[in-house]
Amino acid sequence: MHPPDNATLCTICGHVFWGETCIVPGPDGPQLCVATQTADFQCTRCGKCCRTLDFHRDCVAEDVQVWRDAGRNDILEWVHRDGQGNLRIWYRPGTDLLAEICPWLEEAHGLWTCGIHELKPAVCRDYPGTRKHAFMTGCPTALV
Repeated sequence: MHPPDNATLCTICGHVFWGETCIVPGPDGPQLCVATQTADFQCTRCGKCCRTLDFHRDCVAEDVQVWRDAGRNDILEWVHRDGQGNLRIWYRPGTDLLAEICPWLEEAHGLWTCGIHELKPAVCRDYPGTRKHAFMTGCPTALV
């Protein structure tokens, strides 16, 4: 098999990520750019992204350091190191069981908020990565 040419790669990635793609020069050669279509994303605080954890992400070492510095052992208890040594969130403390919903999600008057907003991990701060990502988590504004 041969890797696709740049035009074919852009077409494929455009379909996969639901966005415009292009190839631009980079410091180590050509780089693929994907338009995330999230510039106008507005959170409605429906909580679907945090109530439908269909995958669990690595957290970065910086997240863990922030929680250590803040003395937040309660957050650190939900971090698990997998078989490859990667730090993963959100595992039920003392188990290898994944949480079904974010343990820090709080509801008040039909609106959902993050109970650790100022300390939430990078994966949460960066949500959604793309408009498609929002759609896949059930976000009602994904197709707006």
